[in-house]
This record gives sequence, C-alpha cells and structure tokens, in this order.
Amino acid sequence: MQSSMVVAFRGREFSPLSFEFETVIHPILKDARGRNIPTVIARPVGEGVAAVMETRADRDTEAVLRAVSGTPGASPTDPARALGWSYVPKGEPNRMRAKRMLGRLQKEKLVIERLGGWRTTPTGDIELNRIDLGRPATVAAPAILANDCAAVPINVCCAQCRLYR
Repeated sequence: MQSSMVVAFRGREFSPLSFEFETVIHPILKDARGRNIPTVIARPVGEGVAAVMETRADRDTEAVLRAVSGTPGASPTDPARALGWSYVPKGEPNRMRAKRMLGRLQKEKLVIERLGGWRTTPTGDIELNRIDLGRPATVAAPAILANDCAAVPINVCCAQCRLYR
C-alpha cells in the first residue's frame, strides 16, 4: 500500500505589496443631506517607504511599552495622552490606537491586563532593557531579595531596580 500527499497549487509566489491609506473627500459622494462623505484610497508604496512605515510602527510599539512600564495600572487612555496621540478635531486622546498597540504587546506577552489596568511583564521589562542597551536578550536570573544590586551578575536583569547590568 502506498500513500502520497497532494499539495494544492495556488499559483506563483509573489512578494508582499505595501499600501498607504489616504482619506479623501470626493465631490460626488454626498449623503442624503448633501454633506460630503469621506472615503479611503489605497496607494501602493515602494520598499523604502514600507521600511519607514515599519520602523515607525516599531517605534510606536516601543513607546507604548515604555509608557506602560512607567505607569503600571494604566488604562489605554494614559499612554495615548502621554504620547500625544489625539484625534485632530476634538483633541481627545486616541485610545483605540493605544489599545491596538497594547493588544499586539499582549500577544507577544510583553504586557498583561489586570483589573482594567495594563502592566509590563518581566519579559517586557527585559525587552525594554535589551532595547536600551542594543544587545540581544539573555535569560533572566532569579530575583534578588536584597537591595544590593552589586550581587547581580553582569548581563542579568535585576528584578528590583529593573536595570540591565
């Protein structure tokens, strides 16, 4: 008896395409009262612009992680306000943008939500320290009970002072 595996052929592989979304007002699009309706146009962007957009997203994610680390128990409004993310017309904090970032960080287990407040996990603190020093993360040692950080070996995260020595 022979068994074989059949793989579905779905076409040629292609490189991913990146788009930039732009909100525009078209003069023909109007609601029942005659008001303009905004619409969205997707414009393809080159590799250079896509890399810049990805870098900006990484920077925003890091900024939210730092904001949550600085204020444990923060709501999504707190990082949005601290980072200056606001809706232009009303000036209210853009908490949905912060909430999306917090969701991404939660999937990576860098933050957790407890009782309506967001906190960094030990993994999140190690990641922040790694970013600060620009070197790869190492395995954390057990927490030091004394306040003397000199007892912590080099290249290990100290759980009490959150320093990466």
